[in-house]
Order: sequence, then C-alpha cells, then structure tokens
Amino acid sequence: MIADLDIEGIKTRADIAAIIGARVALRRQGHEMVPLCPFHKERTPSFSVNTGKRIWKEIGR
Repeated sequence: MIADLDIEGIKTRADIAAIIGARVALRRQGHEMVPLCPFHKERTPSFSVNTGKRIWKEIGR
C-alpha cells in the first residue's frame, strides 16, 4: 500500500502544466494557463490550470 506521504510527495513534485500540456495547447492568461477544454468541443477556453495552486477546473458545459 502506498503511504499518504508518498502520494503527497508525488503531487508536490508533479508539474501540472506539463502533464496537461502534453494533451492540449496551453497559453498563459494572467496567473493561469488556459487551453480549449479537452472534454468537449469549444471555441473559447472554459478550462483553466493554476500552476501555483496545482489545480485545474473546467467551467463549461
């Protein structure tokens, strides 16, 4: 079983922008990076990646 410490260490070291950027093109917009959402077709970005907080969110449909 993987210890909680190991999971937190992986989360801390992971580069969320590199992981998501391997699938979609990211561009900086303020303190976030915005790609077109990989979950549905769209013309304007509804997906954002915050590298400082190490989170992503999708606010589209």
